[in-house]
Amino acid sequence: MEWIKNFFKNILAAINGSLITKEKTNEEISKDKDEKDKTSQKVRHKLESEIAAYIDDLIMKGAQNPFTKTPYKDFRESEGKNRSKDIDALIIRNGGNMADAYCMFGCQDILRAVEIKFNIKFDLPKTGSTQKFFNNTKPEYKTSTPDRLMIGIYQHGDEYKGHAIWCLGKQDKKQVATFEFNTSPDAGKEVIRDGQGCYFKTRNIEGYGDMRMRGFVDILKAIK
Repeated sequence: MEWIKNFFKNILAAINGSLITKEKTNEEISKDKDEKDKTSQKVRHKLESEIAAYIDDLIMKGAQNPFTKTPYKDFRESEGKNRSKDIDALIIRNGGNMADAYCMFGCQDILRAVEIKFNIKFDLPKTGSTQKFFNNTKPEYKTSTPDRLMIGIYQHGDEYKGHAIWCLGKQDKKQVATFEFNTSPDAGKEVIRDGQGCYFKTRNIEGYGDMRMRGFVDILKAIK
């Protein structure tokens, strides 16, 4: 009878040992997942957080902007199509002509301000043309997946024109939060590339109708 007791005792011990091993395995799996999550959230550049905070200030407050003290969010076309004191100055200092479309010039203005603030240089085309900017940007700076501190470029049909968006962060698999120059405050399933000023928007990352998304330019990868 003793051997029978020992037999069942050994079976129970084996089962308990198996459960303990399984629990440990699950803990290890959980830790591995946490590590992978941390890896996926790694900083893309050592200045990423500082640059993001500075750009937020440029948009919301403007106090640290070397070019204007008007926050970008308050830019409005108060003197006619693509015109106001602040918009005129923005276009001219970035190489454009009075009353030019300025969605890309606005993005260039942010880039120039960041260069001055952090004493860096972006290896990116200096142009007010959205399509020229995207075409002349090095392939290694481009991506189809949006994130903060990226510039998205739409193209209107097969024309050599479109719209630029400053990405603030991906909201879900299909949408990205943006800040944009030369657009409309109206919500809707279209890209208004010639609006009344500068506004926060939510955009579909694929595009709308004949306004397709060409891709996104990661400005952090373009830091020299």
